[in-house]
Amino acid sequence: MKTSLQVLFIALLGILSVEAYSLDSLNIRLLNHAKSAPDSSSRTVEDLTKYLVEATNNEFEIVEVIFYWIAENIEYDIEGYKTGKYATDYQETFTGKRGIHRTYSALFQRMCRLAKLECFVVAGYARGYDVEPRKAFTATNHVWNVVRVEGRYYYVDTVWGIGEIELAGDELEYNKDMPLNQVLTRDKVFLYSHLPADPRWQLQDFVIQMDDFMKLRGFDEPSPSEVYHNFRDSIAHFSSLSKDEKMDLSYKSADRFYRTNDNLKKWGHHLYNRAHKKSIGKVEREDLEASNRLYKKALVVYEKLRESDTTISVWIQRANEGMEYNQYYLRRMKK
Repeated sequence: MKTSLQVLFIALLGILSVEAYSLDSLNIRLLNHAKSAPDSSSRTVEDLTKYLVEATNNEFEIVEVIFYWIAENIEYDIEGYKTGKYATDYQETFTGKRGIHRTYSALFQRMCRLAKLECFVVAGYARGYDVEPRKAFTATNHVWNVVRVEGRYYYVDTVWGIGEIELAGDELEYNKDMPLNQVLTRDKVFLYSHLPADPRWQLQDFVIQMDDFMKLRGFDEPSPSEVYHNFRDSIAHFSSLSKDEKMDLSYKSADRFYRTNDNLKKWGHHLYNRAHKKSIGKVEREDLEASNRLYKKALVVYEKLRESDTTISVWIQRANEGMEYNQYYLRRMKK
């Protein structure tokens, strides 16, 4: 890490009078441990995580050493980012040593969970190279993590913590650097460039609204909403839900926080997919009835898009056909 960057970052935090949480220097011992991972310990994510954790003394060091390994071994797939052809899950990224923000975050989450740390993948709006000032977001464009360390929640952006995408002429480039201020941070400066789609992941007592996020310049203090938000209880409730319930709540919260066609469509598709899964294979009456309830919820969401999205009529038709299919088999079950 460059000394000038360290000094600048620490000075800015002093001006803001906030507590500094993010890493401000490399832990050479942990970095060397990550670099020295033998092939025999790197064949699976499970074996690798076990090896990395052996050198740590606390939960902070666990997060740090996992970050170092990803930084040293996973290449950001800039070509895949441009073409849309990239690894689709953490295992592909681990095996191929290439990925984008989604799979970086998924791999980090998997390794943290194997190390017994609570970790979440967070989708949201980020001020990247291609974001025009004050221009409204139409969709989420980035993914990062929130990890619970020694009872507190911290942000970790494994992609921005390792480097950044830049436009060099007409070509996109990913330039590696390790500023570290994207790792294990609770500082509001992180929220000047990252706004979670679901506000529970802001980790703030007052929700920063999209309008305020768009107006932020330099290190101005955000204008919080007037309603107190207990994000700790909100996260605790979220953690108690099933995987499907978590996704449903995430999409619902994202739409309530900032409505876009993209948020609505993702929510509707999630409900549709849940409904479809419940209606295939060996099913009971309860499965088909639950499937119909989910189809109805999906239709309510889709109807909100009917006038603004010409493609949504296909999904409305599919949901109605799914319900008709379920009703047919429900009638047969009566006989």
